[in-house]
Amino acid sequence: LQDPISAMDFSREVLELSPDHEDTLVLLQGVFEQMEDFRVEAGRLLEPVLRRHDLYDNLVVVLQDRAGNIDYIDEAPVLWREVGEIDTKHTNDGDLARTAYETLFEMEPQDEDVRGRLSAIAASDQSWSLLTDKYAKVLADNYEIDDQLRVVLFGELAQLFEERLEDLDLARDTYEQVLGYEPEHSGTLDALDRIYSRQNDWTALAELYRRRADNTLDPEQRMDWLFNLATLYEEILEDPASASDVYNEVVGVDPLAEQPRRILERLLRQVGRWDELATLFREEVDMSEDEGERHDRLFRLASLLEGELDRVEEALDLYQEIISADTGHHDTRRSLEGLLRDLGLEDTDNSQLEIRIVDMLMDVFTPEEDLDKV
Repeated sequence: LQDPISAMDFSREVLELSPDHEDTLVLLQGVFEQMEDFRVEAGRLLEPVLRRHDLYDNLVVVLQDRAGNIDYIDEAPVLWREVGEIDTKHTNDGDLARTAYETLFEMEPQDEDVRGRLSAIAASDQSWSLLTDKYAKVLADNYEIDDQLRVVLFGELAQLFEERLEDLDLARDTYEQVLGYEPEHSGTLDALDRIYSRQNDWTALAELYRRRADNTLDPEQRMDWLFNLATLYEEILEDPASASDVYNEVVGVDPLAEQPRRILERLLRQVGRWDELATLFREEVDMSEDEGERHDRLFRLASLLEGELDRVEEALDLYQEIISADTGHHDTRRSLEGLLRDLGLEDTDNSQLEIRIVDMLMDVFTPEEDLDKV
């Protein structure tokens, strides 16, 4: 009679009276397979029977068909999830579960459970490339994903590139995209630290350490990043000048830290930045806790001024301050004697300086102990 609508109505009545009526089920199966416009309705009538008899192969086909129908878009996530669960537990098709969860991922990218199931499928057959392709497609096609979720998805994609595909270049590019949405994302910065190190990209790593040092509000963390940066400059990049700049910052953050000051002193000597070293020594003079320590630090500064900076008069001022307070300061006396000897060997007229040194020494020499020198 070519009246499928009536046929469906009578089939519904028959199944209400006899849920397993064989001829009716055969009729509905034929409608489902052959009549496109009535597939969904036929599937709805068949579904309870298929569930009751655990006919999972047929059931997933019915559910999948309805999930893909535009008229049932609101039901689609629930239907696709069930398709995936049935395939995982019963039919073991593999590709069907992948299709179900990939479709769910496109519809609900925020669903962490769905992403976890896709990861489990990829782990079972090592299809990591398929999973990364799906992540990339979702991120490119779904404009409704907010920035917070993009950070999560880009992070997971980058982790797949790094750990599963071992493609450090793609992992690096993807982690850097995360920073476009959340510049100080700690996990991403840690990952880039790891990748830059594995790629021996020391310049990029230095820039990363600088970024982390400048942007942290925690003084202890800032010190740690500055130490890392300085060590990188000195030991890997062999750039003592840049290393000394960083240690200058470290000293600025913690002026009382002794180890950074000594490292800075060594680096400044290495690169010949004598004025900066003199500034460092002056700061330490002001930080002295007692007179003996102050005199020793004044002497170190005076020796620098006399030698590397050739500022003899300034050095003599400091020597004078020392021996005025401590006539027995042996290092100062010895330096004055050596300076007097050196000035006498020069061709220039140093008589004023020599007289000054002689006067200073006469104040500290005693006839009993220093008769020859007097």
